[in-house]
Formats: sequence, structure tokens, C-alpha cells
Amino acid sequence: MNDFFSTLNRIGERWFWVLRFGFWVPSAEPKTQNPNPKTNFGNAVHTWIRCCGVSVLCAVTSTIAHAAAPAGHFPTWKHLSSANGDLPKPNGGKNQTSLLVLDVDRDGLNDIVVAERSAAPAVVWLRRDRSGWTRHVIDDGKAPIAAGGTFGDVDGDGDLDVVFGSSGAGSNVWWWENPLPRGDPKTPWARHVITNTQKGQHHDQLAGDFLGTGRNQVVSWFQGAGELSLFTASGNPREATGWSLITVATGLKRAEGLAAGDIDGDGQRDIVGGGRWFKYLGGSKFATHLIDDAQTPGRAEVGDLVKGGRPEVVMVIGDGIGRLKWYECAGDPMQTDAWRAHDLLGIDVRQGHSLQIADINADGHPDIFCAEMTQLANAPANPQSKAWIFYGDSQGNFTKTEIATGIDFHETKVVDADGDGRLDIVSKPFVWETPRIDVWLNQGPTGMPKKSNE
Repeated sequence: MNDFFSTLNRIGERWFWVLRFGFWVPSAEPKTQNPNPKTNFGNAVHTWIRCCGVSVLCAVTSTIAHAAAPAGHFPTWKHLSSANGDLPKPNGGKNQTSLLVLDVDRDGLNDIVVAERSAAPAVVWLRRDRSGWTRHVIDDGKAPIAAGGTFGDVDGDGDLDVVFGSSGAGSNVWWWENPLPRGDPKTPWARHVITNTQKGQHHDQLAGDFLGTGRNQVVSWFQGAGELSLFTASGNPREATGWSLITVATGLKRAEGLAAGDIDGDGQRDIVGGGRWFKYLGGSKFATHLIDDAQTPGRAEVGDLVKGGRPEVVMVIGDGIGRLKWYECAGDPMQTDAWRAHDLLGIDVRQGHSLQIADINADGHPDIFCAEMTQLANAPANPQSKAWIFYGDSQGNFTKTEIATGIDFHETKVVDADGDGRLDIVSKPFVWETPRIDVWLNQGPTGMPKKSNE
């Protein structure tokens, strides 16, 4: 049997892997990020898509500390939306829970996958070609899919499969098998069970090799029991009996958010989420190290925000109200008091369910994207919801820009969506004006790098 997600290649003495919306980006240095990678995850090479746009949205800027780049180096944005007919509407229901961006059909263009829990079809994908998007069904049934998800080559056949967990109405983590290379991904995919014995919500999934085996595992927050679960393929991945479970941590009610990075610099990637980081000790044991207990229900990202030293961590409350903070380690990362918190906004973020670190303006310095939801199902509306980009200078200073107001951002991905070498924004709402999908294309101000063919 092919190894789950395939064996990860290692070059030189160390590799560092940065999580990018479900896959890993290799880098020659422990903390350096590739802003526009062609990603090898297993046997599948991830490339990008090209699209066109309509209205232009300019960013409103303000300075935190001091500007990380001249104002002329901040992008302007072209907004596309299914609400305007620029893209097809995704699923037919009203609870759009998950969003992934990946090259489904291996044509070199990125596609959009949307999952929904209230109606069939449960999972669809929007295939991108040079003239636009076309909607196709992955799962034509109904499934109680929760927020989160990841993708990778689960069965080792060279194409990308997708992974989602169930909401509180279910007890599953599933993966959907891409019909390639022998079948047509425009036809429904087979759904397989990773686990069906954990009753309660499985919120967020993460793929990576956290055991040092050379094969990737799937990590998932089992919120029904307040546990962090790690699943490894020990047999046939198409059967639930082909997966083994390691319980990474317990007693973490409402915990969410998953990212990864080598927090302690030992060459082994660690799991970050729930306001904590988790270090593998060998066998089936992990150690839990607290960063900030207030961020237990927080989204998480790891990156090189201050050049040199250990990676930094960014967290914000995803399903609630709280502060957007970045954390730098000034000592032993196993000691909570070594983590210094920096408040990026000085005000609360409401349902900040979109968070990512990426070099959005291509100046060589990682930036932070964060956005709020307009409507959470059981929470008061937030009609003035915001989306921000904080442009960094790799010295701990950021310039804040506001790119949207009054639009719901949920599970947003920062990715080169049109193949021009710039990072764009792909987003959807959770329940606000659903079904809906939005894309912001990075137009790039004068001075931003362009591809040689532009």
C-alpha cells in the first residue's frame, strides 16, 4: 500500500514546513516562508489559477509602530462575488462550513472546494479554467460537516483528496477520494471514514508528520470530548479499521485552531492550537505547553514575523470575541512566561474566523491577514465586520490596512488565485447571504513584483 500522503522528502540537515491552508510549504531555512510556492505534498504538485475581475477596492491604511513598507507598495484589490454573478453559487444550503483551495483536476489551475451542513450536496468544487468557474459535485448527499478541513494525497495515487470532520450531530472524520487518475473528478467522489466512534463536533483538521515517521498524519479537534486527536494510516485508509488514534491532549473544552511549526527548534514540527503548543515525546505521548489560555477557542498561525530566533505565533478568537495578538518567545518556549503578547488592534475582534500569515505584498516580510464574520448562527449580528491586512517589516512592526467592511469572512484562504504571482483572497460567509463565494484579486501597486510575462 502506498504511504499515506507519501513520504516527505528532506533536503540538507533541516527542513521547516509552514502550513498553508491544508498543505506544507518546504523551506531551506527553519523560519523562511515561500510567498508563492509550487507545493509538493506527497506526489501532487500544487499550482495556481488565473481569473478576471470587476470592481476595484482600495485599502484604508493606518500605522502600528511604523510603516513596514512605503504606502505605494500596498496592493489594491478587485472584488469578485457570486452575489454579482462573477462565480457560480456553491452549495444550495444556508450553512457553508468549510472552504479549501487546491488543484483538484491537476490542470495547473487552483479550484475552490466548499462544504455545507444543512442541505445536499454536502461538498462541491468550482473548477477554474481560463474563462471562469464551473460548479461540480463531490458529495451529492447531506453530511453534517463542521468548520475546518484539509487536503492531501491520502491514498498515494498522485492526486489531492479532501478531509472534513462532522459537526455536533455526527461522530466522524471523513476523507473524500479524488477519482483521478483513472476517473473523472467532475463526478461524485467516494467518501471514506477515518473515525466514526467519537460522538461530537470535529472542528479543524491539520495534515503533517508530527511523529517523525516520514508519513503524514491527520490532526483534529474532537470538541465533543475536549480532546486533540491524531490519526495515522496503519492499514487500508479506505477502511476505518485502517486508522490508528493517538490522543494528543485532553480537558480542552471549546479548543480550536490548528497550525504547525518547529517551536523549540529541534527539527521536528510541533502542533499549535487551542492557545497551546504540543510537542511529541515519542511513542504515543505528547507534552502540552501553554502560550495563552485566553486563546483556547482561538485560530492560530505560525510564522517568522521577527527575523531570526524562534517562530512567532498569531492567535485570535474564532467563535467569540477577543483580541488579535502575536506572540514572540523570549526564552524557553515550554515556559508560559517566556511568551510575550502584542495586541495588533487594541480593540476586540468579533468572530475572527479567518487568520493567515503570508507575504501579501511580496516585499520579503510576512504579513498577517485577519477578518471577522458578519453573522454567527447563534450570536448577534456584526454588520460592520472588518477584514484587515497587517503588513510586517520582519522587526515586529506592522502597518494596518482595512480591505473590506460589512462582508462575512469565514475560513478565508490567502492564495495566488489568478496565477499572476501575487497572493489573492478567497472567502465565503458562514450563514450570512448564503450560498455565496467571494474573491479579492491582488492588483499590485506600482513597484510590486510582476511575472515576466505581464
